[in-house]
Amino acid sequence: MDLEDFTRICHMDDDGILGYFQDHRLLRRQLHCAPCNRPYTRVKEKKAVVCKYILRCPSCKTKKLTTDTMFEGARLPLWKLFGLMYFWSHSVAVMTTTSMLGLLQWYQYFR
Repeated sequence: MDLEDFTRICHMDDDGILGYFQDHRLLRRQLHCAPCNRPYTRVKEKKAVVCKYILRCPSCKTKKLTTDTMFEGARLPLWKLFGLMYFWSHSVAVMTTTSMLGLLQWYQYFR
């Protein structure tokens, strides 16, 4: 991925970045409810910080898209997580990344 691709993805709306994460299997696209084996449906959640969507079983319970992923418990928007992954994978210095995104703890987590 070059800088042009990075910029294009960063300017996507939440749906676009979510699609990118799902296409690259960083977040799940489809999940089935364990008790009833029905597929979860994707529903918008107004209070969400990381991802504006949740997975909801029509009859049982709700689950976050980040459940059982490395982003579980993250309280960062997807675009910041994407930027962090890009900078980390290109070995950008920690101080540069943290000054741009303010994510020192997450940068260390990627190590």
